[in-house]
Amino acid sequence: MLCARSGLLGLLLMLLVLLMVLRLLLLLLLLLMLMLLLLLMMMIRGEGGGEKI
Repeated sequence: MLCARSGLLGLLLMLLVLLMVLRLLLLLLLLLMLMLLLLLMMMIRGEGGGEKI
């Protein structure tokens, strides 16, 4: 009983860590997409206005 419980606890812990890593990856992806969007907007604005930073 104790062995099964510790195994279940380990599985839960692994799942929690996996969830945290997944959330971090998702956040990183979102940040990257936001940066890309900002870069695209800057490029479009640069082409339209004719000024480069």
